Amino acid sequence: MNRLLILFSFLMMALLSGVASPASAQVMDSYYFMRDDGKQSPEEMELETQYVFSTCNRNTYQRMYFKCECVAGAFLQKRERLGSVAPQEEILQQIMRGKDAQCANTLTIAGSAYSECQQYARTFREYKKDNEEFCTCVGNTVAKRFTKDPFLRTTYIRKLHTNALVECNRRDANGNPLPGQ
Repeated sequence: MNRLLILFSFLMMALLSGVASPASAQVMDSYYFMRDDGKQSPEEMELETQYVFSTCNRNTYQRMYFKCECVAGAFLQKRERLGSVAPQEEILQQIMRGKDAQCANTLTIAGSAYSECQQYARTFREYKKDNEEFCTCVGNTVAKRFTKDPFLRTTYIRKLHTNALVECNRRDANGNPLPGQ
């Protein structure tokens, strides 16, 4: 009897956990969209593109550093050019990291780096009179560097911020911050 009760409660938990998990949480790689016939129709490519957009848009970190609409559009173009066999992750890697990287959210990155710098300046540059210019330099430097070589890793992004803080702290002959190269 106890075994039956334990088995019943285990089955109920398994059923409830299956009901509680939303279908949108399902990972839908490129093979998901060609499972019926082994290739993707234009409609399936568009469905995959919608999935790529929604995945990007739900990820706060990714949405901050990349324009999800741009990512989805670039993805669809590459999917149409490469065909249905190219793995989704490989295409996304080309868009967000490779030599042809694109879609960096430059304005949001600059604004975020600027805001973070302002918080830093309130503590560590409390008596400096050039914090506005300093943080503008930091924001622009981080945004330019990320846009030039995007890589969505916290250690990389932290390094960009740190380097910008150091470089923008340097001064020219007039005492103005030197922008990062």
